[in-house]
Amino acid sequence: MESEKIKDNNLHSIQTLSLNPFFLSLLLQHFLNGYRDKKAEYHLLYLVFPIIFYKPSRDFLLSATKKSSIFSMYLKDVNQRVLLGGIQERYSFFKELTDEAIIVAVNEGKIAISKEVSLLSKVNYEKIKVADIRYYMRAAHYLGVIFARTNYVDIFRKLGVRTL
Repeated sequence: MESEKIKDNNLHSIQTLSLNPFFLSLLLQHFLNGYRDKKAEYHLLYLVFPIIFYKPSRDFLLSATKKSSIFSMYLKDVNQRVLLGGIQERYSFFKELTDEAIIVAVNEGKIAISKEVSLLSKVNYEKIKVADIRYYMRAAHYLGVIFARTNYVDIFRKLGVRTL
């Protein structure tokens, strides 16, 4: 019983650290860095965490290249479509956390929001020394690369997110 309490406390501590708005704002920066010099539609920021924090989807993003697309990564094969299962529920779960991360990123001068979102402070996941953190940032970067190739309405439709 005591070890279960410790395990629950450790899990809660890890979740608190990884889901804090400062860390999450860095993920948004890396996502926008994947867009290169393009501006992203504001609502796309709300898809970053549901995809990045779902381990099978994040792991799969690590195989992405500059030529990858939504179709080649998630829709081409039935086994790949499974990676999107439950995305609507994850979208709802991460909505408030995304709001907080956006506020931090704007307040720190990392992103600017008008009709679209633009990156003000470029980042490079390759310069991150901690492998576990670099892993998340690389996945976010390549999600940006993939999303930059598709109209945002099509992204929501193809991923199956119906309610914003």
